[in-house]
Amino acid sequence: RETKCNMFIWFQRNLKLRTGKPTRAYERNFAAITALETVYVTWFCYLALLFIYDESILGDHHPVTFVLFFLNTVWAIFLFMRLIKMWKVTTAIRYSIPTAIIAYSSYEIAGRWHLYTDIWVDLPRFGPILAMIAVAMAIGAWLAVRVPAHKKAELSREQLAAKEALS
Repeated sequence: RETKCNMFIWFQRNLKLRTGKPTRAYERNFAAITALETVYVTWFCYLALLFIYDESILGDHHPVTFVLFFLNTVWAIFLFMRLIKMWKVTTAIRYSIPTAIIAYSSYEIAGRWHLYTDIWVDLPRFGPILAMIAVAMAIGAWLAVRVPAHKKAELSREQLAAKEALS
């Protein structure tokens, strides 16, 4: 009842789940909410993939699996596009965890179709790529630490002013 996650609110509304009204003057515990939402999304995706892979239900190459793969990929891209517009690091981290899990489901299905070889399985062949990924992650972490908070707010205000000027 304390969540403001659009998906959870949609499920509560459409499944007629009465969780009660949010507590007044309650300060939300974002760590607990993030942990709970991560567990929910992880298990949902895990169980969905188990049912998709089961040959008695759908199977790897069932037409519904292709449709689910496409829809999941579109959903992951949509979530990623929203994620890259976020300026607040804490919000972005909370949003990125389920986004990554959802995107990984598409990656997992494509792997079942043998569309690629996992790069961490064959280190001699993919060592340079793994090194580039490590360097990119280090640069991203460095940038996250180095860009001052007031600069981010200033850039955000400039973007907002530019949008208002166009309107």
